[in-house]
Amino acid sequence: MSLMNMKIRRIKKEDIGKLQKFYKSNGMKNAGSIGDKFLLDCIDSKLKNYIMFLIAEVNREIVGAVYFIDQGGLITIWSLAVDEKYRKNGIGSELVSKGLKYFGKKKRNMISVITNLDNYASMQLFKKQGFLKEKKKVRLDKVLILDKDKF
Repeated sequence: MSLMNMKIRRIKKEDIGKLQKFYKSNGMKNAGSIGDKFLLDCIDSKLKNYIMFLIAEVNREIVGAVYFIDQGGLITIWSLAVDEKYRKNGIGSELVSKGLKYFGKKKRNMISVITNLDNYASMQLFKKQGFLKEKKKVRLDKVLILDKDKF
């Protein structure tokens, strides 16, 4: 599968319907909580400085998506998803890398990932990105922290 035409960019207003459809067709259980108004606020309001949605698209079709929340010193990665037909092509890694590069310029020193421990592919992706399991009570072992010396 050729991904030469893949583009990674922030979402725009015209992407909202396609993004909602993408989430639902890829089994995102929390897609309903990512409403149109919230997405619009992330594009048009002050939220765009704190929440960054990135999409990967091939031939104008959304094939991957992720969003990052900037809470000052802590960045959290939420809802990384890649279309089943496009998995194992590095799309998830590219989405995460692009976000990490952006937030690296903002000099954030801690990044957490919310992921399901049953999701082996997701765990492997974040491990390759340098994330380590955090052993704290907060979110138990579902929170992964990027070692700031590796970032």
